[in-house]
Amino acid sequence: MSALAYNITHDNGLIALAFDKEPGSSIGVDVMKIAIPRNESFDDFIESMEDQLTPCELGLLKGVDEAERLKIFFWMWTLKEAYTKALGIGLGFDFKRVEFRVPTKQVYVDGVLLKSWIFNMVTIDVAGESYQVVVAEHKVDGETRIVEHTSPPDWLSCFAANTIAQEALL
Repeated sequence: MSALAYNITHDNGLIALAFDKEPGSSIGVDVMKIAIPRNESFDDFIESMEDQLTPCELGLLKGVDEAERLKIFFWMWTLKEAYTKALGIGLGFDFKRVEFRVPTKQVYVDGVLLKSWIFNMVTIDVAGESYQVVVAEHKVDGETRIVEHTSPPDWLSCFAANTIAQEALL
């Protein structure tokens, strides 16, 4: 039986699972609902997170409408979380060390262009709510690639949490 690399994440009522069957692979996934917390303005929300964003990333959040800023912010955040989960570190990693330049689709860590990673990005709609999902996979060699999917790839499964809970209780 071969080893299976997998990672699970959740946000609100959605659970996402990503896996890879390649020996020695490393994978991380993050999902977030594209919405700011209730009773909080976008500016207040970003201000509470800005110590985890680089000056470049903060600059990307200026000069565009709020809907676009939300998308950009959550792409940056889910990429950072997926990457650190693939490293096996998660939130213990200083997110400011990772910079996702969304328009050019480049990822830098400690100011150096990241090599040998694939970041799969997809937006999914569940029960009228939009979520952004990023899956980070470390590959042995090659350039880092950002792949935007128009629908979830076969190796990514998303489930309503209540469905899983109901099945677990059977």
